[in-house]
Amino acid sequence: MLAESDKYVKKAYERLVEISADEEKRLEYEAREKAIRDYNNLISSGWVRGCEQGRKEGLQQNIRSSIGKK
Repeated sequence: MLAESDKYVKKAYERLVEISADEEKRLEYEAREKAIRDYNNLISSGWVRGCEQGRKEGLQQNIRSSIGKK
């Protein structure tokens, strides 16, 4: 088993078993992981929306400046 081949992996595995045995700690861990995923999704979606808005505004400015040069 991989956990037996490395002392750090073994210690982490033992800690994981210990935490998962305690339902309250497991629920706290799951809530924290969900909060992290939610935060990352929020930041990512905001970045995508910001990029899309920037492209649209840049295109509009380009069109306006092209019309003004004619």
